[in-house]
Amino acid sequence: MRHAVGFTPNGESARGTRFASNASDPYSILRRKYTGPMLLFHLILVGIFFLPYLMKAGAWTTVERAQNLLIERGIAGTTLAESERFAEHFVWWVVLGFGEGLSGLIMGAIAILFVAYNLVRVYVTRRMSLLRDAEERSGYLPEMKEYWGCFNWHRYFLVWVYWLALGSFLLHFGSWMIETVYVPRVG
Repeated sequence: MRHAVGFTPNGESARGTRFASNASDPYSILRRKYTGPMLLFHLILVGIFFLPYLMKAGAWTTVERAQNLLIERGIAGTTLAESERFAEHFVWWVVLGFGEGLSGLIMGAIAILFVAYNLVRVYVTRRMSLLRDAEERSGYLPEMKEYWGCFNWHRYFLVWVYWLALGSFLLHFGSWMIETVYVPRVG
């Protein structure tokens, strides 16, 4: 099979078949974006994404334990919960960036959206790597029902949130670059 246009794989034999590197059928798009070198790229990005959240969770959990230890040993006279200067929140609330007011709620909701995006991306990447492995071992393309759900996640959720994440990053990067800092003078 060569030079097929509008072909959508659905369980056919792939032996001896040559697909264009820019084939636009759903399976080829998924295979190109979520397997091979992109598999490693996605896993690295997911690790980079989740690392700050894990570090923040660890830091806030450590702070909470230290506060309780100070209270137990009598070093701190009053509990932080009794103080009017502190508000009690779950660690996940603080880690995801929820804050006071509408803007704090929006920032937390965006963080949850990005966490969901990365979890869905991990699922699609894993699913497509399994399908590609099965294709390479058997010589048969997967049936449409095996990858169509991944394609729907890709086109209706992952693509849109990707652009939102990129825009959010550029907005934050721009605000970071116009911050002022004081550096020591040389000479």
